[in-house]
Amino acid sequence: MLTDALRETLDVFDDAGRGAPLTTSEVTDAVDVGRRSTYDRLDRLVERGFLETKEVGARGRVWWRPPTATVTTTSERSVEDRSEELLRAVFEHSNDAIFVLDPYADEILDVNDASCELLGYPREELLELGPSDCHPDEQNGSVRSSTASSTVGPGGRTN
Repeated sequence: MLTDALRETLDVFDDAGRGAPLTTSEVTDAVDVGRRSTYDRLDRLVERGFLETKEVGARGRVWWRPPTATVTTTSERSVEDRSEELLRAVFEHSNDAIFVLDPYADEILDVNDASCELLGYPREELLELGPSDCHPDEQNGSVRSSTASSTVGPGGRTN
């Protein structure tokens, strides 16, 4: 599942055309968030196989959408799309705060609107925090161990 922020970032590459390389600065300007947030988004998209990257010069980097390696049938795609739509609807319309976390990187990947309302933070500000910032009493690994027990397993199910 792609978060809205990752989907927005990926759209920049779709608008530029598949395979067109973009610099971090070009993507930052297009998504209108900070350079660090943009870089984190780009890294996550590389990790998930949506983008490729390479260093250019001493401190530069370019990013691009690779050609699609696998082709899914229409029926497989529609089931996957529908599942993602349902999951997104539950996430967005829940009255409970829902956080998508990377506990090992102490990173909040996404939050729903209820999270923002309950904690009193705008979404972009919450995404700049880590779980340990939201739960300072549990900084010594408690958050990591409790969230690591809810990992995604086969078929996308959590345990």
